[in-house]
Amino acid sequence: MVVAELQRRGAEMLRRSGLEDAAFDARQLLAHVLHTGSAQLPLWGDRPVTEGQQARYLQLISRRARRYPLQYLLGSWPFYDGEYLVGEGVLIPRPDTERLCEIAIELAPGLPGYSAGPAICDLCSGSGCIAVTLQKHIPGSHVTAVEKSPAAFRYLQKNIALNGADVQPVLADVLGYEHRCPPCSLITANPPYITAAEMAALQPEVCYEPAMALAAGADGLGFYRAIARRYLPCLLPGGALILEIGASQGPAVTEILKNCGYSGVFIARDYAQNDRVAVARRPAAG
Repeated sequence: MVVAELQRRGAEMLRRSGLEDAAFDARQLLAHVLHTGSAQLPLWGDRPVTEGQQARYLQLISRRARRYPLQYLLGSWPFYDGEYLVGEGVLIPRPDTERLCEIAIELAPGLPGYSAGPAICDLCSGSGCIAVTLQKHIPGSHVTAVEKSPAAFRYLQKNIALNGADVQPVLADVLGYEHRCPPCSLITANPPYITAAEMAALQPEVCYEPAMALAAGADGLGFYRAIARRYLPCLLPGGALILEIGASQGPAVTEILKNCGYSGVFIARDYAQNDRVAVARRPAAG
């Protein structure tokens, strides 16, 4: 069997399973098995595949057809301009989260302490995609990444090394770390924010991801209340808190932040025009 024929077979198996992106997934998995980039596959269409490669590919296709996450099968996934190892126990980096990083990088020159190298703390850090991106794109930044889950923490450590980032990983619960948090120019977080009702309706793939990184109780706002209240004193005057939020949570998170004493609160949209990022400041005189 040659590459093109095997790819068609894989795509057809995924289409029959009901996957919308069957061709894309089949192409990515075959490139993974052949240890090449997906753009190379059309040039390899007539190249024979070994029996071992065929068996490995069809095994991956079978797991993907059962809705096991493509990213976990590949073992890594791109985010911003980096690559991040992923697997069971860690949340998969998503394009929506890149918007948080873009906003943080844009705001960085106006942060207190920027000229001396801003102190940044990324809460609920997971794979480390936010922490690593900010450290690499905000000159002189001193970044701490806080993660509670031992499984996710192992990925955090590996991804810091993989991307050559100068990030300090901390294994700790963010609901308590505020007592150890140094004064920060910027605090970021992509906390759990999915409601109980939303959890029940998620795509099958998401069920393989760690529930503790997703589920946030009845209204999905518990972590925002806790982080906003606990971490305001950790910000330098004029420092910023930047949070990823659910598409329907903008008004509620805005109210939480204002009630906790933040100023300059605004909600930014992602590129699908959904509310996605909440930005707030500790008052300069506070």
